[in-house]
Amino acid sequence: MRQPELTFHIAREAGLEMVFSRGSALRYPEHTHVASCTLTLVRRGVVCLRRGRTECVYPRGSVYAVARHEPHSPAYSDDFDCVSLCIDLQRCAALRREALKRVCAESTAAVAAEASVAAPVEAAGTSATQAGALPGVLDLTV
Repeated sequence: MRQPELTFHIAREAGLEMVFSRGSALRYPEHTHVASCTLTLVRRGVVCLRRGRTECVYPRGSVYAVARHEPHSPAYSDDFDCVSLCIDLQRCAALRREALKRVCAESTAAVAAEASVAAPVEAAGTSATQAGALPGVLDLTV
């Protein structure tokens, strides 16, 4: 019987944690994850996951998710191998907002630069998009 091995890879800035777990017969008491949701891939063995009064069995090849604040208790079979991805939803949402701001700012700057080149066409009474000067850019002029 192999002792369970746990390996953690943490990307704090991204709000991600990968947990590689393998070994035999590991069981956790009921608990919750305060900041993260968890996705687990069962690569070998079987995981029995108790959620309240319900127990689900996940064989090799299965993926299951545990929501933030969801009480659960996993039990791993002999000779198991799993990979779990824990996602800090608040940190991921903040990263997404930052990325969207950056992309929007870059897009706005690119459109403004292209619009300054197309200004003579607009002065002639035709919008830059109608004249084909800015292909693929939505004309929002009124």
